[in-house]
Amino acid sequence: MEGAFLAAVAQCLGERLAGRRCRGVVELFDDTPVLEMGGELLVLSARPGDPTVSLEPGGLPSGLPRAAVWDDHLDGALLEGVGTLGLDRVLVLEFRSAAAYSTARIGVVFEAAGRNANAILVRLTDSRILACTRLVTSRNSRYRRIAPGAEYRRPPPTGAPPEEWGGREVADALARAADRPSVYKLLEGVGPVTASAFLAEAALSGKQLPLVVAEAGRAIVERRFEPWMTPLGPVPLKLGPGEPIPDPLGLSARPALQDGGDRRSAILEGFLARTGAESAALERKIARLRNALEESVPSSVYRRWGDLLLARSADAPPRVDEAVLRGWDGEEVLVPVRPSRSWRDNAERYFRKARNAELEKRNLQELLEVSTARLSVLSEALEEARRNGTVDPALLPPAPARLRERSGPVERQLAPGWRCWIGRNASENDRVTFRIGRRGDIWLHARGSSGAHVVLRGEGRQAGPPAAVLEQAAALAALRSRSTSDVVPVDYTLVQHVRKPRGAAPGEVLYVGEKTLFVRIGARRGRRPAVKDGREGR
Repeated sequence: MEGAFLAAVAQCLGERLAGRRCRGVVELFDDTPVLEMGGELLVLSARPGDPTVSLEPGGLPSGLPRAAVWDDHLDGALLEGVGTLGLDRVLVLEFRSAAAYSTARIGVVFEAAGRNANAILVRLTDSRILACTRLVTSRNSRYRRIAPGAEYRRPPPTGAPPEEWGGREVADALARAADRPSVYKLLEGVGPVTASAFLAEAALSGKQLPLVVAEAGRAIVERRFEPWMTPLGPVPLKLGPGEPIPDPLGLSARPALQDGGDRRSAILEGFLARTGAESAALERKIARLRNALEESVPSSVYRRWGDLLLARSADAPPRVDEAVLRGWDGEEVLVPVRPSRSWRDNAERYFRKARNAELEKRNLQELLEVSTARLSVLSEALEEARRNGTVDPALLPPAPARLRERSGPVERQLAPGWRCWIGRNASENDRVTFRIGRRGDIWLHARGSSGAHVVLRGEGRQAGPPAAVLEQAAALAALRSRSTSDVVPVDYTLVQHVRKPRGAAPGEVLYVGEKTLFVRIGARRGRRPAVKDGREGR
C-alpha cells in the first residue's frame, strides 16, 4: 500500500469510526494488532512485506489473549482523529484515554512500510513508545530506534510533499523525467503504482505530466479523494484506466479474522511459526548454558590462583599472559594473567571471581531449569497443535520474566492514575531519570547503595501521590538495590532536582532537596516490605 492511497484510506477510516471507543485489543501471531471499534474490528497487519489495514464486522475473536500493554492503554479510549504523517506510509490514530482523572492522549502509529512494517503504541504527550510489534535497534537503523521507552521519530520523508507538487522545482524535474522511477523517487508517498497512473493519465488526457501531478497534489491537499483501481493497483484519485473502489477499507481484508477454515488455518500457521521459532531459540540457549556450566571454573581454583600470584608478585616478569607457578604441594600450576595488569591486580581479580563464582553457577543452573521447563511446555503445545490441527493460545502460559527480551525499563501501574518506571541497569537508570522522567515526577533511589532509579508519575493534575503509592515506589527502589541491610533508606525528590555531573559514568547522579523513607526489605525473604516515615535529607 502506497502512502498516497493510505491517505485516502485514513480519510475513509476517520469518517467511519468517528466518535467510537476501543473495546479491547488482541494480537494475532503474525504481529497484527486487532482493535474492536464499536462492532467492527480494525485489523492492522504489520506482517513484513505485506502490511494492510482493514475493517471487518464482528467482535474480538475468542481464544486469543488480550495484548497486555495495548489493551491497558486503549480499552475504553475514545478515537479523536485519524490521519497520516505527511503523505508517507504512516497511519496515525489518536485516542483519548478513558482512565479516571486522566487526560492522556495515546496514538496508534501504523507504519505500512513493506518489509519494515510496524505497529507502535505511542504516548502523544511526550512521544514515548509504550509498545511495538517489531523492535528496531541501532543494528537495524542508524536513523532511529523503536523500542518501549524510546522517543518515537517518524521515518525520514521520501520526497517532495503534495503542497510542493505544483512548484517550479518539481515541475522542472518532472519535465526531465524519462521513466516511472524518476517520478516516484521525486514525490512523497508515490510508488510505482501511482507513478504509472500519473503517466497513464498524461497519455490519455494529452496533458503535460507536471500539470497532471500538480492537479493531483491540489486534490490531495484538499482531501478530495476518489479511490480508483488501476490495472496495477489502487490509487487515491481517478487516474488513467480503471474503475472506482467502493470500499477502500475492505480492499485489503485479510482472511485471518474471517469465519471458517481460513481463520483457523491462519491462527494455527502463525502459532506453529512463532512457537517453533521460540523452541529453536531455547534449544540453542540451553546448549550454551550447559556449555557454560561445563566450562565454569570452581571458586577454589580462583582462590588458589589468587594466592599463588599474590605470594609470587615480587618475582613477576613483565608483560606475560600466563604464569607457571609452583603450588603448595610442589606441582606446577599454569595461571592465566592479564599482561596490562600487575600480578597483585590479577590476584585481586581472581579473588573477586572466587566470591562470584558460586553465585554465577547458581544463576546459570536456575536459568537452565527455567529454560528447560519452558521448552517442555512449548514442545507439548506444538505436539498438541499438530495432532489436533487447532490451537487455543490461552492455554499456553506466557514466557517466564527471565526469558523475556529486555527492551527497556520496567513500567508498572501502582494505582489508578499513578505509574512508575524502574531501571534495571546503569544505562536504563539514565534513561528512566533523564529521558522518561519529566518535570514534576518523583525520583527515588536507595541511599548509599547502587540500585534502580525509580520515577513515579501521576496522570493529570494531581497534587502529590498518596502515601501508599509513594511507599510502593520506595519498596521497588529498595528491593532493587544492593543494600545488605534489613532496613534500606530510600531518598526521593523531584526529577528536576537530579542532575548528572560532567564525565560521570552511566547511572551516576547528584540530587538535592531529598526526603527519606525507610523500607524494611522483608519481601526478599517472602514478606511484604514495611515502610517507615523518614526525615528530610540534607
